[in-house]
Formats: sequence, C-alpha cells, structure tokens
Amino acid sequence: MDIYSWAEFIEDPPHISQQSTISVGVFDGVHAGHKLLISYMERFPHTQKWIFTFSENPRRLLRSGHFPGDLMTKFQKIEELKRLGITSVVLIDFSNDFSKLTGKDFFTAIIKRIPVHAVVLGDNFRCGRGGSTSAYDVRDFLTSRNIEVMIPRPLAWRNRTISSTRIRTAIQEGDFVSVRMMTERAFTLDVADLPQRTGVEAITIDKKDVQQVLPPPGSYQVYISKNGEQAVLTTLSIDEASVRWIRPNCYKGPVHNIQFVTNEE
Repeated sequence: MDIYSWAEFIEDPPHISQQSTISVGVFDGVHAGHKLLISYMERFPHTQKWIFTFSENPRRLLRSGHFPGDLMTKFQKIEELKRLGITSVVLIDFSNDFSKLTGKDFFTAIIKRIPVHAVVLGDNFRCGRGGSTSAYDVRDFLTSRNIEVMIPRPLAWRNRTISSTRIRTAIQEGDFVSVRMMTERAFTLDVADLPQRTGVEAITIDKKDVQQVLPPPGSYQVYISKNGEQAVLTTLSIDEASVRWIRPNCYKGPVHNIQFVTNEE
C-alpha cells in the first residue's frame, strides 16, 4: 500500500496511468458500513483502489473537549484498509485552510492528479466548507465529467443505521457484542506506542494517554498480544485514572494489542 499526505498528493502527485476508484470519508473504525463501500469499489476490478481519509478525526479537532475518543488508531485503520485490498491511502490534515475548500474544489483537485473512473460515497457523506456538499451533489458534479458515482444504501443492524457514533456509544456502555456485530471484529486497543509501567503483577497505562474510546470503569476479560504473536487471556481493570492488566507469567515483553472478549466468546 502507498500512503501519501494530502500535501504530498497535491504538490507531487503520483504518476499513474491506471484508472482509479476512490472513496472519501473519516472511516472511523472501518465498520461494516465502510466495508460495504469498499465492496462496491471492488466492482471495478481493473482499477486502483484509493481511500482519502483524515490523519486525525476532525471531531477531535473541532470538539476537542467533547470528543470521547477514536475507534481505531491511525495505525489500525491503515492496517485494516490494507487488509481489505486498498491500493493507496491519502491522509488529510484537517487544517483551517483545508476546511475552506469547497466540495467541487476538493474533487477537482483529485481528478486533476489521478485518472478517476469511479467514486463510491456513503449516503450521509458531506464535504466542503460547512459540509455544504452532499454525496448527491458530488454525483451531479462528477457524472457530468463521465465519472461514475455510486452511493450504496446505508447498512443497518437491529433496524438502525450502523455508524461510528453508534459503535462509540456501545463501547462506552461496555456492549462488546454490538461492537463486534457492527464492525465484524472484536474491539481492540492499540497500546504499542503508549508508556507502560510494568509492576510485579500488572502493567499500567494512564487513561490520559489513550486516544481511543474506552469502556466504563470496571473489570474485563481481554487478550493481550504483541504484533504477530499468540494472544494470552488476562484480566484488565479500568478506573478513573488508569488502565491496568494482570501480567501472565507466560507473557514477556511489552503489549501492543488489547482485545476485549465479548460475552459470546
């Protein structure tokens, strides 16, 4: 997978002749609804698959005091997009200048730099200054330029649209079964880059260092692991200031991933 910043993409675009299919969005948590968009991109098998997303969730920047946390770290998101067959990712820094772009300016910048055959957008997609450009506005704009735009119907679970907000709420309520159903995987904390204090019996990290959303204070069964190694079952506790898990005797070294066990496991 090739990864570009928005600045790199604009100033020194890749020299490609192969047609591309693109999708744009926050892709917060890469949930089942996002995977539906990617499955639509696969309808164009002879094109490169591009995702334009954000290096940080814009909500973290716009509502820093009220944002409960990310569903995934940037590393997790990129790894999941790679697993799903995405060819290239462009990471956008949501700056003041970027927020002033109109939707037409944004898509014009893309189609001037890579050959775009098709675009897949979520039904609730909005972009441009103040969110003034909808997915259907984009379709009108690009269809006139002979670019196909597909807008799948939203994916629902239990009669409600799957959304990052809904998944975030489920995590905050400790409902890991719902999280698994809407994301198609267990909720996992990425703690590889966080300071870890190793004690005789437990490893501790400070909650203030965790940028992912956390479940409520309490005790949870989790699997801990280093990337690429077998996971080990242990107990994790969350209080007002810290996240702490018991260090099994058989486990050596730092922890990279903490996967929460659902009630069905």
